[in-house]
Amino acid sequence: MTMHRPALDVELLYRDADRMTCRTLRAGRLPAMERDDLRQELMLDLLRRLQHLDPARGSIGAFAQVCFRHRAQRAVWLQRREARDRHIYAHLGEQVSAGHHDPADSLTLRLDLGRVLSRLSPPQLATVMTLLQQDASPAPRTTRHRHLQAVRAQLAAAGLQEAA
Repeated sequence: MTMHRPALDVELLYRDADRMTCRTLRAGRLPAMERDDLRQELMLDLLRRLQHLDPARGSIGAFAQVCFRHRAQRAVWLQRREARDRHIYAHLGEQVSAGHHDPADSLTLRLDLGRVLSRLSPPQLATVMTLLQQDASPAPRTTRHRHLQAVRAQLAAAGLQEAA
């Protein structure tokens, strides 16, 4: 017995993804330049999850809405986490360069950061420098996130838990 799959109305799904994208950008206060990327992420996530669709439990439209909502929430969470990380690394950079605190602590922090930065790969180092400068990176968000995870692991391994 073969399972009957409902026909896909791709245009309708695309419009639903576009609506969810606009809603997410507004609610999550994400930059408008993320619109195409987010819409593409929503559609790709739906295509990946389509194999789990059970027509007996609901329509493809309802399934798509749930997939879109979950992926959109995750995108907002990742964007906020990235902004928080940018703030933390900028604060670390200010502590190192400002010298407003104990010189011994400053020297220790500089040595620790120097040790960690010497272990980073060129893409990871570029990610850290971008975060310290608070510039928009030309790299895709997923690539920046992957490099940031590796940088966090290096900082934690070096004993800089407050920065990881």
